[in-house]
Amino acid sequence: MFIKKIFASVLTAACLVSAIPASNTITNPFLDTVYARDNVSFYAGDFYGEKFYRKKVKIDSLKIPVGMTCVISTSDNSIAGTLTSADEKTASLTEYHDHRQWGISLLKNKKTTLTYKRGLFKSGTLKVEPLPELKFQALKKSAKVSNGTVTLSVKYKNNTDSDITIEGFDLNWSDILFEGEKPSKDKETQKPDWIKKNVTIPAGKTKTVTLKKQVNKKGKLISYDYPKLYFKYNNVYFHACISEKTLSVPDYYGTTSFSDFLK
Repeated sequence: MFIKKIFASVLTAACLVSAIPASNTITNPFLDTVYARDNVSFYAGDFYGEKFYRKKVKIDSLKIPVGMTCVISTSDNSIAGTLTSADEKTASLTEYHDHRQWGISLLKNKKTTLTYKRGLFKSGTLKVEPLPELKFQALKKSAKVSNGTVTLSVKYKNNTDSDITIEGFDLNWSDILFEGEKPSKDKETQKPDWIKKNVTIPAGKTKTVTLKKQVNKKGKLISYDYPKLYFKYNNVYFHACISEKTLSVPDYYGTTSFSDFLK
């Protein structure tokens, strides 16, 4: 009887081994479930991080307004990893940087999930939750120079049902130019010129913000633009430029306050 039990155990083990395909043909979803680990983290913010004066933050979920595109990356540097959307009609993906960064476009007011996988041992999941559409508009800008100070006035309109709070204004993005100066070629890689100022624009309201900058320049002010903003909407932080024409693709920062963003 004892010999029969041993024989049955060996036979069962042999059947299990024979059921596992060769390593180069593994497609069994059961094996993926058994061996894959949730060991890949997700990050938002700038892909290059502090290299270009930007911050990269770890995120556990992605809450973005309907109709908006945000960019995320993973902790896995392999070019073989893939990110998939559980519902491509809700969240579509655009791949950048050799499968290490993706643009997430939220198309519907619906929750969904993103799944990352590489082989059997790298995986991660990220829940995506919708926020109401961000209808944030710049209406007007003006500037003047007096006694070595540039005063920039910008008027914004909040067309949403929630308050929007701006905590930082990057005047480097405004590209304030005097006679003889040329526009910046790549503002994305330059050091920001932040002004800390807590400004809340109530739902459905407009507000004009006045920003001042000391300059050691002479001559006529020939051009200027809207600053880049660090703002909070529905308790989620974004870094983007709001202009009269468009909202730039924002950097998503989740719950990272402006003070933490500057650290």
